[in-house]
Amino acid sequence: MRAGAMRHYISIERLTEQKDRHSAIKNVWVEVCKVYASIKPLTGRSLFAAQQNHSEVTGDILMRYRPDIDAKMRVVYEGKIYSIHAVIDPDLRHRELHLMVSEGVREN
Repeated sequence: MRAGAMRHYISIERLTEQKDRHSAIKNVWVEVCKVYASIKPLTGRSLFAAQQNHSEVTGDILMRYRPDIDAKMRVVYEGKIYSIHAVIDPDLRHRELHLMVSEGVREN
């Protein structure tokens, strides 16, 4: 993994329940971490292959491995929101993660 390619400073967020001042429960996105990553839109054959498993996948975010990242989270970069559809640890070596993402907010 080339560190120079990871030039995007992204925020990874998790949806959590919090009580407001009136004790009503609200769902809010809370930042889990900020990391450097590489954001690449999928094109051509790789987009077609990704859509066979996840019909909405439009991009791949490469980052260093973290055990606390899952598909219920989202990525925010320069005001754009990316929903995570899959978290892939190539060869299960715990060195890097590929996040299969789509731009925008998922309903589920």
